[in-house]
Amino acid sequence: MYITYLGCIILGKLKVVVSLASEKKEQDILSFTSTAVKETSKMALPPYATPELCRTPLSHVVLKTKILDMGEPRALLALAIDPPNLADINRTILNLKQMGALAIKSKGRECCLDGDLTYLGRVIAALPVDPHLAKLIVMGHMFGCEREAIIIAAGLSLKSFHARPFQDELNAFLSKVSWAYGSFSDCLALLNAYDLWQGMQLRGEFLRPGASREKEWAKHSYIELDSIREVHKLVQELQKRLEKVKICMFNADNYPKSDQSIVLKLCMASAFFPYYYKRNVTDDYEKEMDRELSGHDPFTTVVVSGLPSETNILYDDQIRNIFRDCSQNLKISYEGSKAYIQFPRTRSAVNKEEHFQDIPGECPTAMHLALKMRQIPRIQKSIVIRLFSSEESRIKMTEILGEIEDLNQGKDQKGFTGKKILGRGRMRLTKPVECTLRPPVMPSPANHVWRIHVTHVENAASFWAISNETHALKDLSFIQTCVETAVSQNTTPFLDPDDINVGQICLAPFRDLEFVCSFYRARIDEVIKTSEDVKVTVYFVDYGNVDTVKASELRIVPKSIQGIPMLAVECMLAEIKPISKSTTAVWDERASLWLKNRTLNQDFIAQIYSVVHGVVRVHLLPPDGSAKNSINETLIQMGYAVRAEEFYLSKQNHQLRAIYSREFDNFFIDDSSSVSCSTYSFNSKNLNYSRSRVQLKGPDSPLLLRFVALTRSGHTKGVKIEPSSVNSTALDLEPQNKHDSYSTAL
Repeated sequence: MYITYLGCIILGKLKVVVSLASEKKEQDILSFTSTAVKETSKMALPPYATPELCRTPLSHVVLKTKILDMGEPRALLALAIDPPNLADINRTILNLKQMGALAIKSKGRECCLDGDLTYLGRVIAALPVDPHLAKLIVMGHMFGCEREAIIIAAGLSLKSFHARPFQDELNAFLSKVSWAYGSFSDCLALLNAYDLWQGMQLRGEFLRPGASREKEWAKHSYIELDSIREVHKLVQELQKRLEKVKICMFNADNYPKSDQSIVLKLCMASAFFPYYYKRNVTDDYEKEMDRELSGHDPFTTVVVSGLPSETNILYDDQIRNIFRDCSQNLKISYEGSKAYIQFPRTRSAVNKEEHFQDIPGECPTAMHLALKMRQIPRIQKSIVIRLFSSEESRIKMTEILGEIEDLNQGKDQKGFTGKKILGRGRMRLTKPVECTLRPPVMPSPANHVWRIHVTHVENAASFWAISNETHALKDLSFIQTCVETAVSQNTTPFLDPDDINVGQICLAPFRDLEFVCSFYRARIDEVIKTSEDVKVTVYFVDYGNVDTVKASELRIVPKSIQGIPMLAVECMLAEIKPISKSTTAVWDERASLWLKNRTLNQDFIAQIYSVVHGVVRVHLLPPDGSAKNSINETLIQMGYAVRAEEFYLSKQNHQLRAIYSREFDNFFIDDSSSVSCSTYSFNSKNLNYSRSRVQLKGPDSPLLLRFVALTRSGHTKGVKIEPSSVNSTALDLEPQNKHDSYSTAL
């Protein structure tokens, strides 16, 4: 058949040659024929196939030799025509003993290179998956979650069904992280996606008229249908093979859904031993982190470097354009060749689908997406800036430095030169907007207690409040009266949707549970443009909540209330964290609901622990000031929280506040006072660029987890996390915690 096929190809090409024989010479025909033969020879099959013994994992080969019971595996495999390496056989036997597939003794005597086959070894030999995955199935059977363990094992054995479409990698990554439901586990992300797909199939939702078709759902959910169907076939195959070794799946639910992830993680920890890894931190981890970020908030900041140190601020537009897919509301500070990019702590404005939730934790989702950009080769190559010509740089720097000298006039008798400001100081750039408000008034360091009124509760540890001591309630009443009057009399015009900018202050509508619409002061955090309409995400500056509204509904803020600063102050409960039994890295919904019902629209006394980066960390006390009934202690007593140590900057601020007294009230320096602020308005589109480009380094964060092997011999070797993993941008949310954090991998 092979000779006949070869002859057909040659004859087919010769027919073309003969038709052109009148125009070509005989030598051309011969050369063309030889070329056809060479091309066909490339399509030839290899002389012989690779033996199955060399293609099969060595662990399965050793277990099958034990089933044959024909002697030691090493002696039996040495008789093969192409025997495996003896060192590999010895290493495989030791690994199988370590995981329990082989016993320590062989026929009653201890043997380093042999062992009796255990029941676990027979199960592993019967399943077409990695031995560790087979052990995961056995552990799942023992702990009552066999079905989930089979799905995880099948999904890890085949190609991942989480799609990574070209030019949409960031959304695909966010989708996969969301599938994990806050557990930061690739295994649970796989399980949750499979469960939802199978459930929709069993309910017939893909077949109903008007319902979402399977292909549309898969495209929207970043799932590859062919791959997930292959996983389903392997799940069925594994179930059949398990029945042959007397392992039958039962439908009894031994654990509630909330505790199932904990049991699965215990099974994975047992199955994947000894592939454990721990985070690699130094003794002065927090101090080095603070030094690297120059005092910026580590939970919201990433760093890029490689900028021209003397003209760094000229490239602000280009840097914002690089990170436009992460966030539109950025604060960028420049110091020498580094740019510190700060992302806002925005929350979900609307109820999103389960697999498109924000990444849990104190760090914003935009920060995770920025760190992900460095891991995608296509995007990483685009993190470049085009340098301005020297003449244009000189002109624009003269304009900006003139503004900075005006800002610093009277603050320093010696004055500053441009090089000193850019080389040693820091500069934060903000784009001009039509209306801005001053930030909220923070409690002074002399105040150890603070009377507040809670206006919005985000979760069991984060809420927004306004002060009762600075007449904020009177200001709030005055603001609302002016807004209602202006809206009812129609004296405040609507904003033009085409002129809306991120960071702009406006009046935005808010609809309560009874769909009653009222207008409040708000800041535009994001502009969402679709083919149908333009929507914006707004932050209500006097209450702290977030919502998404139509851009056509926004109004201009009346001049009478433009001078009043923002009233809502972000607060967090100090020295507590979610209880360790929670595996989702977020607060229990019951705890958040309890805090909301207990504190919303109520007055409290806040015992201030620290004020760092605009966030006040407090112990929340009832109006009578009783420390025994504090909200912090109540959450601990109810089993929702445990005591925790604060991070470095918070403890440092707490120590400074402890030594301040009222006579040093004027000595207080705000966390942003050391940053020179400059509003720029030059148009970079008309500038002349030089031909040179600069590849920026980063973005990076000192919070990015770096793991090393747990064993003594491998503790100096770094561990690379696959870019497709949900932990590829894992951040250390507790840098103050001295205990090791562990991760498992197959």
